Amino acid sequence: MKNRLLLITLLFLSLAPLSDASQKGIWPFRKKAKTAVEQKDSTRKEDKYEKFFRKESKKQEGFLTVHLKEGKVYFEIDDSLLGRDLVMGTTIRSISDNENGVVGAKNELTSITFTKADSTIQLRELSYDCLPDTRLMQEALSRSHTGTILANMPIVQRGPDSTYVFDMTGFFLSGHERFSPFLDISANKSMYNVKESFKKSLSFIEDVKAFEDNASVTMSLSYTYSMTDIEGREVRKNVPLTAEMTCSMLLLPEEPYHPRVADPRIGYFWTCRQLFGSQTESSRPVYLTNRWRLEPSDTAAFRRGEKVEPVKPIVFYVDSTFPDWWKPYVRNAVNQWSKVFEEIGFRNAVQAKDFPDDDPEFDPDNIKYSCIRYAPVGIQNAMGPSWVDPRSGEIITASVYVYHDIIRLLTDWMFVQTAQADDQVRTRYIPQELMGDAIEYVIRHEVGHTLGLMHNMSGSYVIPVEDLRDPEASHRHGTTTSIMDYARFNYVAQPGDKERGVKLTPPEFGAYDRWAIRWGYQPVFDADNLQDEARITSGWITDSLTRAPYYRYGIQQVYGILFDPRCQVEDLGDDVLKATRYGVSNLKYIMENFMDWIADEDDPECEFRQEILTAILNQYLRYYTHVINNVGGLYRNEVIAGDGNRRFENIPGDRQRELLDYAFQMMEDVGWLDNPAVLGRLPMVGKPSSAVRRAMESRFFNVPFLCDKSDGISTEEFSTAESLDAVFGYVWKPTLQGRKLSAEQRTMEKNYIDHMIAMAGFRKSASGGKSFVDLHQERSCCMLEDLQGEIAYSEISGFEWLPRSVMNLGDFSASSVYAVLKRAMDLMKSRKASASSEDKAHYELMIKKIEFAL
Repeated sequence: MKNRLLLITLLFLSLAPLSDASQKGIWPFRKKAKTAVEQKDSTRKEDKYEKFFRKESKKQEGFLTVHLKEGKVYFEIDDSLLGRDLVMGTTIRSISDNENGVVGAKNELTSITFTKADSTIQLRELSYDCLPDTRLMQEALSRSHTGTILANMPIVQRGPDSTYVFDMTGFFLSGHERFSPFLDISANKSMYNVKESFKKSLSFIEDVKAFEDNASVTMSLSYTYSMTDIEGREVRKNVPLTAEMTCSMLLLPEEPYHPRVADPRIGYFWTCRQLFGSQTESSRPVYLTNRWRLEPSDTAAFRRGEKVEPVKPIVFYVDSTFPDWWKPYVRNAVNQWSKVFEEIGFRNAVQAKDFPDDDPEFDPDNIKYSCIRYAPVGIQNAMGPSWVDPRSGEIITASVYVYHDIIRLLTDWMFVQTAQADDQVRTRYIPQELMGDAIEYVIRHEVGHTLGLMHNMSGSYVIPVEDLRDPEASHRHGTTTSIMDYARFNYVAQPGDKERGVKLTPPEFGAYDRWAIRWGYQPVFDADNLQDEARITSGWITDSLTRAPYYRYGIQQVYGILFDPRCQVEDLGDDVLKATRYGVSNLKYIMENFMDWIADEDDPECEFRQEILTAILNQYLRYYTHVINNVGGLYRNEVIAGDGNRRFENIPGDRQRELLDYAFQMMEDVGWLDNPAVLGRLPMVGKPSSAVRRAMESRFFNVPFLCDKSDGISTEEFSTAESLDAVFGYVWKPTLQGRKLSAEQRTMEKNYIDHMIAMAGFRKSASGGKSFVDLHQERSCCMLEDLQGEIAYSEISGFEWLPRSVMNLGDFSASSVYAVLKRAMDLMKSRKASASSEDKAHYELMIKKIEFAL
């Protein structure tokens, strides 16, 4: 039997092919067996994968696959996704209290990527702060910017296509600030200090989505929060809040959009990168213009001067929850920008679309979609933020938030700025057509921001004041040369001007807006590199500034007027004195009549009339600020090397003296604010004029310190010593003349002493204020140069704060303040004996206050 089995075995072997066996023996058979085992393992893995997701409630396939299973979210990615550039952002989908966050509002975007190490997947936050100019430098920087690990997830499964499956639940339910609904733009955070506490046990994953280039996870997140006011007093404690937050991850193109080097002489938002070059020069910042990727669909036709569609238009989706009558105005305001782009050759470049009902991919909370959102919140504002690809400055998404009480703000503006000339706005309920036009103005401005445009605060300055009263000129350019200015309605227009045909509203667009869009979006086809393009676009600006003043850009001075009073908010015209006189005359006319203009049935509690009175007081203070900001101011020009322009110029001294005298007149002329016919019918106590005078005083007390900053720039200045004497002479005028003081004059003298003591830092006083040293401690800024250093832009104001090297720290010191206080003290001592009992007590108290401070 054994021999028979051996014979069968040998026979079987003798029948086997010998060609491969003669060279490789029996290894092919063993190799084949191994393959079978591998196939069996693969089948086992696939079964295990299917078993793992057997209870999943949702699976979404896209550039990555997202699973929702038993309250957990799993990502499944392929090797090809590892190391790819993405951005991540979170949007408020719904919220239990919109005083803490606005539906549709977004957190800042985070640059991320996925990496793999052994059996784990990392989610890393990337930094693009540095820019190399060679491959070798890129290698050095890449080792220094590997990305911060935000989450490290074990691989729990291998997919059928060798993908990696990992659990992301812990990351999304971590309570990280990237997912917080407590945004700075909320009503509560604008007024209070808010401290939040995440409640993980009350939070969960709601939904997942995935598409070709993006994926999203929606979370229900619960918190408690507490609030304190500016004094640290508790306002609320441990209040519960729940918000649905949608976190989106958007895959960026492998090839970034080609950037355009920014220029400080035109107002675009920018992305700053630190350039590390291989030459001997040190590192330096490079500023890239924030703009959309707008490319002609037919380049040849575009170059021939034909108008073509862009490859990808800029689309804004209009919130379906807007009040119905708002929607056509919102859509129209967006579409109006297409006319500006058509002037440079793009048709239908900017489009408004309603939220679609039949697009399963559309999600207004996904960062892929740019939306104009309605916020039913009592905030008088609108905003237009955008977010960029950090590698290039390409705008990849944007939002416009329109708060409901923008209606209230527009009503107040139109009333106190144009009611003298337009009887249609003399009401609580402005006609829909007028209000619709005003809404369009607001939306056009905010969409301008989303296109990359910054505020241009000098747009109104180049318009002659008398043009604002001229029918033809006012229709040609409205109140400003730029929709990006803060120039509202025509407060220069006088009663009867509307009937003559004078335009009272802002322009649709101005000459600057058209020029800025051309500069930012006109393709440059004949430049070989970024440096060549920068030289061309720089030349455009140089040429434009020699042709017309309308193209001048003036920076927004966020924390008050640091230098240039030509760049003020809410002002009109090229002559502040003339415009203010027109405006004050109109305010007096409105004050005399507004109580009777508003129907009692529209305002039975006089609530709206009280609001209008407040708006009148604020408008008068605004006019005063326009005037006083010229005293001690400097004209500054945004220039580059070779322009031949002066960077800084003094406002002529005679002009400053004239404006300071008028500011003093405005302080004296406040009695009309206490109109008995108004105050007797409104629920208020006290005199409005007193409150207005206090606000005016705090500004003109600072005049000598501001003059000190501009002293010596040229020979035409209003000197520090002269301004100090002028302010002192006005404050102490009745005491110098030996007259009896009024209550307002005693208060002004006291506030002056408090202010000077605080400014010198002798004692902290109730009036607060920065010391004279603090006035000059401004943030330093950088220099802008092109990538090869050949253009050498010298940054003045267009990118960051002014460098300390160009600030005149002056000679004002604590000893200067001491001399002023000593002068005041000696004056009061000389008048004390002959003063009334009330004034004598005042002088004695002020003398003690100065002695204590010194």
